Amino acid sequence: MANLSRYAGLWRFAFKRLWSEPALSLSLLCGWILVVALTAALPMYTDAVNRAQLQQELQGSELRNRPAFTFFYHFTGSSTGGSDWEHYQALRNYMAGPIADELHLAVQGGVHYAKSDILQVFPMVGGSYTMGRDQPLLRGYLGFVEGLEEHIHLVDGQFPAIGTAAPFEVLIHQKLATDTGLQVGEQLMLFDPSARSPT
Repeated sequence: MANLSRYAGLWRFAFKRLWSEPALSLSLLCGWILVVALTAALPMYTDAVNRAQLQQELQGSELRNRPAFTFFYHFTGSSTGGSDWEHYQALRNYMAGPIADELHLAVQGGVHYAKSDILQVFPMVGGSYTMGRDQPLLRGYLGFVEGLEEHIHLVDGQFPAIGTAAPFEVLIHQKLATDTGLQVGEQLMLFDPSARSPT
């Protein structure tokens, strides 16, 4: 009981002291407000800086063609080669259905992209290409992007027909066509170095 009376007396003394010095009381109050504000502002500022840095890294040169926060699944194959069509279809069905519920995220869009191993590209005829006899015109991949028509602008030619027999039609980037001199309607031969046979 004596301790409680002592603490109560200290509080009464402090209150009288502050009440008798209003300027001192106001200064102390402003100081406490400033301390609390700085204590709360530093973590908020640090969090904002870290978030901005993360977003900048995610939207860097390697990821500038897709949104910053994207679920990206990349399968590179194994030592025995790439995957087959059945495995791709199973993965595609999984990505289109159960994965959204399992991640508890709303799907805003999706793109399926598949490509082959690197191939050597040769012209069917010599043409005006300045290259050696056994030197390929270029090395590249053969692949497809689902829904490509919605994301690109076709400068020349037309979209490849679906389900046509060889020779099949392909699209190439405008910069690649300019750098190599490829023209619409040219026939090319693909060579798989691992198979040692033309395609």
